[in-house]
Amino acid sequence: MPKRIEIRNVPGKLYEQRKARAAKRGMSLSAFLIEIAERAMAESWAKVLFDPEEFFARVRRIAPDTSDFDSAAYIRRHRDAG
Repeated sequence: MPKRIEIRNVPGKLYEQRKARAAKRGMSLSAFLIEIAERAMAESWAKVLFDPEEFFARVRRIAPDTSDFDSAAYIRRHRDAG
């Protein structure tokens, strides 16, 4: 069963641009936005943003930082210098 999604506070310029592009393609604004959402979810970055399992799998593949840079000391030094 279809569900309703409401997006509030859409800037007028963005709304008009998307509405015009939908009309140019012979689509309703709703159909056009659904198409955009479906394409975005097909992109790998979207899967990372919306799929926690994929996100943590990618984080685990990142090599650990082996540098001897002390970020806490750097922050304290610059914070306390002012």
